[in-house]
Amino acid sequence: MSENERRSRAEIEQTVASVFESVGYEVSQSVGSQPGEVDWFARPKTGLERPTTYWKVWDTCPAVLDDALIELEETRKGKGADRALAVMDGVLPVGYAADLQGRPSNAITLHRLIIELRGFADKVREQKIRYEAENEPNQLLPRRGRSKGGEVSDAVAYVKTWLQHGDGKTLAILAPQYSGRSSVINRVAYELALEFDKDPENVIPLVLESSSPSAYAFAPAFYRRGARTIQLMDVEGEGVDDKRSGVDSVLELIEPTYSEIEEWFQAQSLAPEVIELLFSARDEVVRVHGVESCNSPEFLTLPRCFMPSTRLTTASLPLRTRENIGEFHRSPP
Repeated sequence: MSENERRSRAEIEQTVASVFESVGYEVSQSVGSQPGEVDWFARPKTGLERPTTYWKVWDTCPAVLDDALIELEETRKGKGADRALAVMDGVLPVGYAADLQGRPSNAITLHRLIIELRGFADKVREQKIRYEAENEPNQLLPRRGRSKGGEVSDAVAYVKTWLQHGDGKTLAILAPQYSGRSSVINRVAYELALEFDKDPENVIPLVLESSSPSAYAFAPAFYRRGARTIQLMDVEGEGVDDKRSGVDSVLELIEPTYSEIEEWFQAQSLAPEVIELLFSARDEVVRVHGVESCNSPEFLTLPRCFMPSTRLTTASLPLRTRENIGEFHRSPP
């Protein structure tokens, strides 16, 4: 092992030890069986059950992972530990994922270890269950957004790409209130939760933090990369320009056109009378206010009570009116 490789391993070992300690584990070392080798152990400081984890750092993934895991399991038994982890700051073979509940000895990426130990993985799984309970996953009105450079793209796809590969630490979603900003981010979090289920060693999930005054959501920090945050920001108002200058990336949501909304409604599995009711309400709003597009300030988001029998992500429907809105809050016949 070269000096650089030895230094890199020591750095990763200290990172893993720090993460364990930050969530209430006691970390200890002992002399390993090979010259210059150190055995690492982590054990909860409190609790009736305090299982011991033996862990080590792999510089690279072994050529035959199954054989290496068998050897790791034998080492675990010899050390008297309850479980064993081989931590890698790199990529594990496609299709492999640590089975932390069903297998006592696992290889795991440093990325996933941090997300699991700090409780982010459980939050992401809870978000997925809640989203499916509250929404029809396939009934989100597609939204487009314009980036700082002027490029227009699908808003959900843009945010996902930025989280996984983009530059900077902060992304602002610009749009008026009640225009679907949170619906876009909730959808991003849901899709990433599905991907995290399939590939937890590599996918960066999104954790929703709607109670935070500075961020609506964040991607957890992990080794060599800090956390990324997403803010919801009004397009107008006092201090907006100053707020924009404080973020690294910006995506301004583009209001859907009437034709886009009509096409979306017609693609849903809704009763004809429900669609007719929605369109007649829209036509009445246009007649009363003399507007010809959904870009008018007279509009407000159509609330869920408009269609109580239909589960829709209505926060992303920009059919809205301030005056006489109660006239349109009626159930389908």
